[in-house]
Amino acid sequence: MAINSPQYSESAKDFLLNFSYPEDWATWNNGKSSVIGFNLKSFPDDLIFEASVLPFTIPDRLPTQEIKFSVNGHYIDNITLTEKRIQKIAFVIPNAVLKEGINSLLFEFPNAATPKELGIHEDTRQLGVAFEWFKIDKM
Repeated sequence: MAINSPQYSESAKDFLLNFSYPEDWATWNNGKSSVIGFNLKSFPDDLIFEASVLPFTIPDRLPTQEIKFSVNGHYIDNITLTEKRIQKIAFVIPNAVLKEGINSLLFEFPNAATPKELGIHEDTRQLGVAFEWFKIDKM
């Protein structure tokens, strides 16, 4: 199984929550948290989540962007991004937290902010990271 984004189809919208509209190059999260839902028929192995992201950071105003990850209510990991450049992130999803049917991958962005409140643009979306692509696959 592999899920790729951000150029998702209309049917994929049912599995994405609190993501902005797809732009030509990426899709921003929109809010303090975002969710990716994915359906599993079986899960004998751990999975890996990989993504290419650009953090919304502004030197001297918003120097870091933290991402906390959980799956089906189980904390998995967190990372702090400090450089405003596209970078790859990855983490393992242990099969012990997976279930048959729809699984929920929650991203929390405690530092998400709007460009408007930072005084750099009129954009009112609450941005944490832009996802250039992501995939969930077997290890």
